Amino acid sequence: MNRRSIDEWKKAHEAQRIHLDIPGKPLGKSRPRVTRRGITYTPKATAEREQLVRTVFLETYRYACPFTCALRVSIEAVYPVPVSASKAKRTDMMAGKIIPTVRPDVDNVAKLILDALNKTAYADDSQIVSLTVSKRYAHENELPHTVIDLAPFRSESKT
Repeated sequence: MNRRSIDEWKKAHEAQRIHLDIPGKPLGKSRPRVTRRGITYTPKATAEREQLVRTVFLETYRYACPFTCALRVSIEAVYPVPVSASKAKRTDMMAGKIIPTVRPDVDNVAKLILDALNKTAYADDSQIVSLTVSKRYAHENELPHTVIDLAPFRSESKT
């Protein structure tokens, strides 16, 4: 490939949006653990979920060619409605009248997703200039999952 075709390819690549749907109850990034001998490690659940996010990205887009531009990221964590909730409360949860104020915190959910996609979907997480994270309960017949949208950041200029 000559330089011009590489630049054209990058421009076309950065015009696209990435949409991912990660199955399973949303999980936040856990703190690193330290053994008695002072060895630091990432908890198994966190490492497995980060690997799942990377796998879903690579299976969906078939390549790891990171964005190199500024990015806008949106993450929506969809939680299961608790079985113990009353029928009226369940209805309100599914309608969005009651929102989940349960763990994990939105910042930990975002940290896990952003760390998992670093160097896979984008070159470095410093490229993320806009981040929106929200939580909601699943609608009727909807399974818990996490929705991720990545797109090039375009400032709204007033011309």
